[in-house]
Amino acid sequence: MLRIVKQMKLLWLVLLACVAAQHCDKPCPIKQNPGCASRDGKCFYTVRNPCVLQAINCYRKLKSLSALKPISRSKCTKNQVPMCDNIDTS
Repeated sequence: MLRIVKQMKLLWLVLLACVAAQHCDKPCPIKQNPGCASRDGKCFYTVRNPCVLQAINCYRKLKSLSALKPISRSKCTKNQVPMCDNIDTS
């Protein structure tokens, strides 16, 4: 049961990363993606959880996209998110 829950969380994170990877490299806000916002000419993604945003940015780094800036100032510990260097590119 725990394995299924972990797989579901990973699937959700991958789906969220795919959505984030397709947007926010265009002028914001984007009507099709209300998660995008613009502040001071920079694009922000309104994911409140900084750990989720850090994981999204790992995926974006893999795709050579710019990092999204967090709205929240809170930080993640290294144990909460995957390291970008360990992302499977296959």
